Amino acid sequence: DITGPTGEPAKIVYESVNDRWEVALTVSDKGFQQISFVNSIATMKGGRHVDYVADQMVAKLIDVIKKKAKSFGSKCELSEKFTKQAINCGIVDAVLAWVRFKQQEDMNKKCSGKKTTKLKGIPKLEDANDAGTKNSQLCTLILTEGDSAKTLAVSGLGVVGRD
Repeated sequence: DITGPTGEPAKIVYESVNDRWEVALTVSDKGFQQISFVNSIATMKGGRHVDYVADQMVAKLIDVIKKKAKSFGSKCELSEKFTKQAINCGIVDAVLAWVRFKQQEDMNKKCSGKKTTKLKGIPKLEDANDAGTKNSQLCTLILTEGDSAKTLAVSGLGVVGRD
């Protein structure tokens, strides 16, 4: 038996959509959970079919929630004068200063000023032998499109030499 957050039996909503789809849902106090089957096989991690149904349900629930929120009865529309005063009180300057600070912080992380000898974490990268050394300005950058072109370029380097 499934119980709701206060211990009462939870309402289960069920629909046999057609001969291929059956959908049921109920409230969960543990966030989104799913139990799903495809061709009578349990799909423990869900899948596109679960996302397909959940996305439809979420979209419809959002519409209902927005309509109910509109009928709340209380509106607060700020005047143009108030908005202009808020803009001129320094909030915009503070936000822009914060954005500049964050951009500078990101740049400092990316450009720490320290040289690295080898790049790591770039798939399919073939570093030059002198990359990151005092002779790195003598290296040639070869860009290829596709694995077969890369293989051809690397095998050509084997013939003429990598240095």
